[in-house]
Amino acid sequence: MEVFRSAKLAQLPGIQFGTAARGFLPLTFRANPRQKVLAQRRAFGKAVGIVVDRLVLGRQVHGQRVRIVTDHDIGAGVLAPKTYLPATDGLLTQRPNIALGVFTADCIPVFLAEPETGWVGLLHVGWKGAVKNIAAEVIMLLKRQGVKPKKVRVWLGPSICGRCYEVTNKKRLQIIRKALRGSVQPTARGGLVDLRAGVVRQLVAMGVRKANIDTKAPCTHETSALPSFRRDGETKTNTLSIISRTSVPTDLRGRKVAVFGLGVQGGGEASVRYAVANHAQVSVVDARPRKDFTQVLLNLRGLPVQYAFGKKNPSALLANAEVIIKNPGVRPDHPALRAARKKGALIIGDLGLFRSHSQNPVYVVTGTKGKTTTASMLAHILRRHLPKTVLAGNVGVSPLAFPQAFDGRTRVVLEVSSFQLEDTQAMPLAPRIGIVTSLFPDHLNRYGSMRPYLAAKQLITRGQTKKDFLLLPLDNPAAQQFAKQTRARVLWFAAKPQARAHAWLDRGWIMVKLGARVERLVAVRKLAVAHPAFWQNAMIAALAARALGIAPATIAKSLQTFPGVPERFQTVRQHRGVTWINDTTATNPEAAAMSIRSAFPKKCVVIAGGTDKHFPLQPLIRALNASAKFVVLLPGSATQKMLPALRVRHQLVNSMPRAVREAQKHAQSGDIVLLSPGAASFGLFRNEFDRGAQFVKAVRTLV
Repeated sequence: MEVFRSAKLAQLPGIQFGTAARGFLPLTFRANPRQKVLAQRRAFGKAVGIVVDRLVLGRQVHGQRVRIVTDHDIGAGVLAPKTYLPATDGLLTQRPNIALGVFTADCIPVFLAEPETGWVGLLHVGWKGAVKNIAAEVIMLLKRQGVKPKKVRVWLGPSICGRCYEVTNKKRLQIIRKALRGSVQPTARGGLVDLRAGVVRQLVAMGVRKANIDTKAPCTHETSALPSFRRDGETKTNTLSIISRTSVPTDLRGRKVAVFGLGVQGGGEASVRYAVANHAQVSVVDARPRKDFTQVLLNLRGLPVQYAFGKKNPSALLANAEVIIKNPGVRPDHPALRAARKKGALIIGDLGLFRSHSQNPVYVVTGTKGKTTTASMLAHILRRHLPKTVLAGNVGVSPLAFPQAFDGRTRVVLEVSSFQLEDTQAMPLAPRIGIVTSLFPDHLNRYGSMRPYLAAKQLITRGQTKKDFLLLPLDNPAAQQFAKQTRARVLWFAAKPQARAHAWLDRGWIMVKLGARVERLVAVRKLAVAHPAFWQNAMIAALAARALGIAPATIAKSLQTFPGVPERFQTVRQHRGVTWINDTTATNPEAAAMSIRSAFPKKCVVIAGGTDKHFPLQPLIRALNASAKFVVLLPGSATQKMLPALRVRHQLVNSMPRAVREAQKHAQSGDIVLLSPGAASFGLFRNEFDRGAQFVKAVRTLV
């Protein structure tokens, strides 16, 4: 029995698709024995190369509704007509091994595929769907998922052609002529309608390249091997078209893979190991010298990897790569990446690579500050409730390093920076729970302004469905745009009681309200860290856990046993009555100001300053002038900008040991010495973690 396919679409790797010939009928339940239909569907699926049990079918109503299909929808419409997705004429998915299907008898099955991101789709387009421009609807939906229309490939499958589709109803013909200009040829009785030509024009108007649209498909009316309602006059002759992506664009076997930016935080090393394990031809390119990677190279010793270090590294390794796994620190507009994109290389980060192969439940935490603590708290709560949980991402370990993160069951909590979110555009994270802890200026040395920075953060909403949750700060106006963009249910949190809030702090308690009942979960005095930011992070993690249905008592006990996160307001030592606190990850003025203003009994000694990240320094300067008894300043461009406005006594030093000794001179018993830089670490240190490690080492050597 024949399956009709497009030669152009068949060239795309991993795409299985086709339209069934008459020999596979019956394929619909209408007036047909159920077991016979199931047998014929399975026979057709086998001929195409897919498992029909993973098929998704909608109840077609000749409308314009397009639905994004997830794993939750698998099997819809397969075993019984009552299980069809309601009122749906278009289906889209980015998940592998989900088959989409539509029924047609003369209407157009419109197949769509975007090879780089892995999106596939299928539309049922009759004259009503064409008039309502369902084609524009599907392209708009893909654009919202980050897909570029010019890269979408389309096949207009078997359908009635413009020679055979005559419309005699004058009212209908007038509607078609008005909506599909140039698609109607007058006849004595009415007009011949070329629906395919009309749909092509609609797709091109939305940015799809005409060269990417295949219109070479047989006419159902002229081809006896295909059912045709107009020719046969039967309502039960509908054929079935299906499409599925059985592999992902990031399948690495045998492909040339370049890891661009090895890094020292674990992501690059995990990417190399993952690519080697998946039988890729692996190379590593990094502008820094080999000596910076001594430990990482020892860890990778013995693996078949080609390395290129230094600013004059061979560009051929990147130019010839089919897949480039980009370190988040590499700018997306890097000239080598632009050249690689022109050659058709897939650019992706380790998180996107992970998500393209893992169907595990994912919970993603981002934000300007508080994301590491919140993600760690949420993972801590989940482990108490559900032991199979891993924490990865911007916490120094890639999810690629966890085999259990690909088992379909283990929960994966990801802490994600704006840089990492940029690298998920080829494969959205699609979190079941997305959390944005805070939003204020950061990384403006890279983004230039808040608008592109917020746009990067908004990528957390991509791929979410109505069954998911997005947690946002109610007090932040920028969060309103996130709420408008997501399809998930929005839950709001606030530092103080507010009518719209689902979680807030009130008189020393974390409060949550998801229904009519307000729940008092835990007193903040029972938490390990006495810091307002820590309390807010606990509130956010508690709200996420309640949204997942975890019991209040479990959440309260978990938060009380959470010890805090190293380098986030971490008490390093009590020495001669002085408390030394490491808050090195406070790399912007707002975060540092919050730490400095936190509930100290009196003024403190602060170690601050560093490299400018191009955001306002006034919050930090005001906090230092109001709450510091002495300031030790680390060198850098931000420090130079701060100096003229400082009214508190201060001293500029040129090393961390000198900074610690200077702070010790001015600290008395009962004082706090706080490392809270409010600036980047470049210059004296490799990164903020190196800065914190040097601080801890210097403090622990004090005598």
